[in-house]
Amino acid sequence: MGLNKAKQGSWIQTLIAVALILTSTGLVASGIWVSIQLFINPNAVSWMNKFLPKSAQIPVVNPEYVKNLTQIRTKIQKLGKIPGEPIPLQTNADTLQPKSLLIPVLNQRSNCRKNCQADVELRLYQLARVAQPAAETYYQLVDQIPIEGLDEALAISPLVREEVTDNDSNLPLPLTELHRFTDKTPTKGIWLYLMGRKMQGVNAIAYGQILYYNPNSGLSLLSPWTSTTGVVPQWRQVTGSKSLELFIDETVDLEPHFRVYQVKTTQSDQNQIQLEEISLQKPALKIRAYQNAIFLARNGLWSPALKLLQSIKQQRQQQRESWSGEAQAQMDLIRLYAKFTSNQAGQTWATPSQQVLAYLIDGRWEEARQVFQASSEDSQEVVAMLRAEEERLWNRVDAALQVNPNQPEVQAWKAQILAARSVKR
Repeated sequence: MGLNKAKQGSWIQTLIAVALILTSTGLVASGIWVSIQLFINPNAVSWMNKFLPKSAQIPVVNPEYVKNLTQIRTKIQKLGKIPGEPIPLQTNADTLQPKSLLIPVLNQRSNCRKNCQADVELRLYQLARVAQPAAETYYQLVDQIPIEGLDEALAISPLVREEVTDNDSNLPLPLTELHRFTDKTPTKGIWLYLMGRKMQGVNAIAYGQILYYNPNSGLSLLSPWTSTTGVVPQWRQVTGSKSLELFIDETVDLEPHFRVYQVKTTQSDQNQIQLEEISLQKPALKIRAYQNAIFLARNGLWSPALKLLQSIKQQRQQQRESWSGEAQAQMDLIRLYAKFTSNQAGQTWATPSQQVLAYLIDGRWEEARQVFQASSEDSQEVVAMLRAEEERLWNRVDAALQVNPNQPEVQAWKAQILAARSVKR
């Protein structure tokens, strides 16, 4: 009887072992089948997506959206649009075959003489796996992003800010070009920009939109931009950080205006990127001297502000006190401005009034006074300049005296501006 029980237990163990072997064999066979299907026909195993996280889901190939480049262009043309030049985003290192493409869709503008094709849509394509070997390369449409023009008010805002022109329209301006940044960019992802151009008086404005592509999160439209100098955005190491920053020049005449953006990831998703502008609105350190330096900078006294910040940083380092990354970013932004105004002041200008203006913008009060006193024959020209530039010069003088009232040379220029105001035009 005990022997029979022993045989029965052994038989049950054998059944379990056989079942495990068969299960394992089935899993291996299933794994091989899934691998083959992923290669030749992803649609056959698309049901697995409901069990997979979003980042690992199987791309579903819709035959309606799988076409070669000729077919893609033909379909766009049938919609009454113009297919633009494809921009490769990812390339197979072995075959040099594009794995993902960005194709702009253009519209012909009516009543137009120049740059008459405007971007109205961006189409993102990825290399498609087809069931049968094909002589041509096929791509699957994975995203369509509509493109709207940039508001004219935003494009000309630097000129409005400096009272060079009026803001009389908020019509959308066309975006006529799509480019990939060719110089160094942040290492993660691919950066591109949309662009248009507009003449506003004597100013050739460039404007557009920044784009970012990440294979894990797709294509994103980020910050709009405008440049009164006509120079497209550039990637620079403004703050000396490991990652490059996006630099945009909105300078008008002698008055510098820059925007510098740092690349940040969103809190919700490390694959999602945003551009965060370095701002001077909130001082990074809550100490009076630092707040005074930021106040001077916000009122255009960049060189005096930089000297004060350099002194504060040196003192804190000597006392082994902290100097935050945000404080360094604000200081480096101010250094960028100070370099511009200092270079302008260091130039030799054609007239004494221009030289005096360049000195005053840079906070060189004594040097400006010397030029003014040496140019008695052109004093009326300098007075006219003070009257024309009263607002921005007054802001600088007032800010300097608020931080330190005991500056006779600044008080003298305050008196000169008040006197110029009272002169009959």
